[in-house]
Amino acid sequence: MKIMMSAAGSPTAHSIIEHLQDLGHYVIGHDSSRFITETAANQHVRSPAAIGGGYMRFLQGFADVADLYLPFLDEELRIFGIAGAPSFALCSPVQTLITFTDKALQQRAMYDAGLPVAPEADVIFKPAHGRGGKGIFKSNLFAGFLVQKHINGTEFTIDVLTDRDGKFLYALPRTRLVTNGVSIIGRVGHANEMHQDLVDLAERVTQAFKFAGPVNIQVIASMGELYIIEVNARLAGSCIFSVLAGWDILEATIRVAVGLPFVEPTEIKPITVRRYYLEEVI
Repeated sequence: MKIMMSAAGSPTAHSIIEHLQDLGHYVIGHDSSRFITETAANQHVRSPAAIGGGYMRFLQGFADVADLYLPFLDEELRIFGIAGAPSFALCSPVQTLITFTDKALQQRAMYDAGLPVAPEADVIFKPAHGRGGKGIFKSNLFAGFLVQKHINGTEFTIDVLTDRDGKFLYALPRTRLVTNGVSIIGRVGHANEMHQDLVDLAERVTQAFKFAGPVNIQVIASMGELYIIEVNARLAGSCIFSVLAGWDILEATIRVAVGLPFVEPTEIKPITVRRYYLEEVI
């Protein structure tokens, strides 16, 4: 099968590409960075940035070449929310993409659905030069940012899979021990870390909104309570952690895409995964 994926030059992509190849697939990887010389993909393509119609034309040019497209970029999901996803992509419905590519929209939508989101925080804005109460206002939006209350706790990512009709299939939480945008060190399969509560929460999210295919949910646990930080309607960059623990979410995603029945993993191994970068002179 020919599988196309975005962000192929990112630090997290190499292991994903190699795993797809180990499953017997031909991988077409694309990336917009001019500093990416080559990747592990069977075919590497320089793409335009994910900012508009040129990006969609680029992807549609591969509709008759690739069998399946796996998005990894939030920017491209925002475009798909406007123009619709490419015909060969496994992607959630347009309305879901509109909601879950906007942090403020998803926060309000999940709150309205009764889901435990991290509380919004009001900020008082005062003019630097003012008198009395003139020019003072309160808001939880600041220059395009959603302001949430800071919560101290343990962070989790939940890798989730739904079928094409949005039915919940499986979820596997992992603890984010060290992060740098993405997980650098993560722990999977330790049953003492609120595992079932996290799985139940993931299922509630998929019941409240219609997804299709993979989803990842960022959660923080504090004082025995769970709070959803954000939901991304795509595979997580660190989904390989779940693969290594025993749930091959990449293979399961491909099975969903081609209409094969879901097969639940037989065993989840408790593991801790550390990733590191290698240097390359270009």
